[in-house]
Amino acid sequence: MNKYGQDIPLTKEQIEIRGYKRRNLVLVIIIIILIAIIGIQIGVMLTR
Repeated sequence: MNKYGQDIPLTKEQIEIRGYKRRNLVLVIIIIILIAIIGIQIGVMLTR
């Protein structure tokens, strides 16, 4: 089998998969930061 023939469809799919993974990572990081901020605010409110 020719590598070039297989790589053309695979690269398009891989780029899409990588794009979704990057978007998911960004969303997970944003959610973790929001949870951390809310947790700190709750801790401050409880200590006060």
